[in-house]
Amino acid sequence: MKRIALLVTALFLTLPMLVHAELLEVTVETPGMLSYQISQKTDWKTVTDLKVNGNLNGTDFLFLKIMSNGYILRKYTKGTYDPISNEKGNLKYLDLTDANIVDGGKFARRSRKTELGWYDYDEITTENNTTGFNMFGDLETLILPRSLKKVLFGSFVGTSLKTLTFTSDEVKEIPDKTLC
Repeated sequence: MKRIALLVTALFLTLPMLVHAELLEVTVETPGMLSYQISQKTDWKTVTDLKVNGNLNGTDFLFLKIMSNGYILRKYTKGTYDPISNEKGNLKYLDLTDANIVDGGKFARRSRKTELGWYDYDEITTENNTTGFNMFGDLETLILPRSLKKVLFGSFVGTSLKTLTFTSDEVKEIPDKTLC
């Protein structure tokens, strides 16, 4: 009876390790090419745990948001943005320790009302070593880059973060309501 109890206990303790997804690691040398790098290794919809090295721009962060189910692809049609993709990713763990956020690419659109009552959309791009508004999608664990220097207001809006790790000593201030 003790052997059975010991076996069941051992199985119970090791089961999470057996079920836990394998960490996919990719290196992006050319900003904007993260989706290509991942597609060369696996189907992006199956990735739950990801470590990214190299240089990432706004295009890469848009793809990360799609991977983490935090963004719906849309196209502009007759005054509205209509969904063009309902594919959802499963990314929950993202390690950017050895990544660099670089200028360029587009990761979001911000709407604002004009004087005439029409909505105008600004493209939001990344800035060197800076997190941007609503940049990360629906992640549970996020490890930020060593090269990070600045965190902007609302950088983690829309996430389900349980763990947020800063690896940079250069971030001196985190704005209020950054996690809202």
